[in-house]
Amino acid sequence: MKRKELFQFIIILIIIQFYCINKVKAENTIPFTTHKKLIIINAKINGVEGNFLFDNGFTNSALNTSFLKKINQKFRGKMYLSDANAKRLKVKKGKVKKVEIGGYVFANAMFHEINTDVFFPCYHIDGVIGASIINSINWKINFDTQEISLSESPFETNNKLTDTLEVSYSKSGGAYIELNVLNNNVKCKVDLGSSKAIQLRKEGLIIPDSVFAEERVGVFSLSAAGLGNIDTTYKIHDVSVYHRNRKTNQLTEVDVKSSLKRKGYIGVDFFNDYNLIINNSDKEYLLLPRKDSLDKVVKSYGLVLYVIDGELKVLQKLNNYGLVKDVKLMSVVEKIDGEDAQKFQTICQLQKYMKQKILNKEDLLIQIESKEINLPYAIMATTSLK
Repeated sequence: MKRKELFQFIIILIIIQFYCINKVKAENTIPFTTHKKLIIINAKINGVEGNFLFDNGFTNSALNTSFLKKINQKFRGKMYLSDANAKRLKVKKGKVKKVEIGGYVFANAMFHEINTDVFFPCYHIDGVIGASIINSINWKINFDTQEISLSESPFETNNKLTDTLEVSYSKSGGAYIELNVLNNNVKCKVDLGSSKAIQLRKEGLIIPDSVFAEERVGVFSLSAAGLGNIDTTYKIHDVSVYHRNRKTNQLTEVDVKSSLKRKGYIGVDFFNDYNLIINNSDKEYLLLPRKDSLDKVVKSYGLVLYVIDGELKVLQKLNNYGLVKDVKLMSVVEKIDGEDAQKFQTICQLQKYMKQKILNKEDLLIQIESKEINLPYAIMATTSLK
């Protein structure tokens, strides 16, 4: 080989090497928004933009029926999905040629067809980006700036206050973290599509005598399969969490309930106390401190209302709260603040109204079976789980 040709060959090798190194180390950042603490990102499906729930608790990904029409695609395969409450839903499935997120392309990803309006009735999303895509790359989620970064290389940090959580993965792609909560060792599935912090299945738990909780009864979940079943949940505040015998930096909230499919779940509200790095390639989640600590004071009216079949009904109530002790689940609410409850024809109207009342810290006056009940927005009483 002549000297000139050899020189050109070496230059080409250097360019190729430079390109490959930079491709591997490329870190792309996109903004995200939140809805009820859940992460919503922008993505392109076959070249068409949409907003998608970031949900690694969902094995594959999903598209709303209306979005499938936008991209002129039909799914023909069929299968059953099962949510965290073990409710099953028959759906169509198919592969999508091209998914683009933050400059990265994911080819031939499996998707399901679902109606996202069922679990997002007042906020439109076009689908779900699930574990099969999320697990294939690394993510840095900055809740302070509402930015999310993607990288093929693991993210690094020099912050000495970082908590490192080791992660294992199931054959179906579920991410699991071993935690010690309330002196119980629990293998928890990570579910960023859940707005809860930590949920534990009551069966088999040994609860210390010193633990006090809000005892709530009602329906607590809303998924692609619709409203969940009636259950009793014990909400415990300010709980210490341990991983590999090391205490994490923030106290968290724990829901103990009976009707969970798995022994435990970690939702987005746990990670929301931190800025989160998901290093899938290193099988670790890194929890970095946020700039400002979040307000941990939890208040409520002692019950939750929902529009069901055009009527305003009691969906949840706090059992150990005297003001609502005699209120029955699914009771029809006749009036709110002196006005006919029929003015709330949709759950969206109700949510908007309640959001404003909470912002103003106003009392809630309801009428059930001609009896008025005045409910202050306050810290709720707790009772021993024993």
